[in-house]
Amino acid sequence: LDGVPIDRFDDAHFEKLIHLTTLCIANTNITKLPPSLFSALRKVKILHLFSNKLEALPDGLIDTMKELETIDLDRNNLHT
Repeated sequence: LDGVPIDRFDDAHFEKLIHLTTLCIANTNITKLPPSLFSALRKVKILHLFSNKLEALPDGLIDTMKELETIDLDRNNLHT
């Protein structure tokens, strides 16, 4: 989904992609993600969320991603 202009996501976008290992949601200008968006993505190892307008990551967003090795959040508006 690199560069695809998306204004929002819901859980249905990824619910059938249970074998996905790499996900790139970059350059989309998305500002927030639903907490359970990635709940079906248990096999993702690489997650790219760079170059968006994310201000925060919701609690529990990656809790089900037990195999996650890399997450790229560069070039967002994240606050600590």
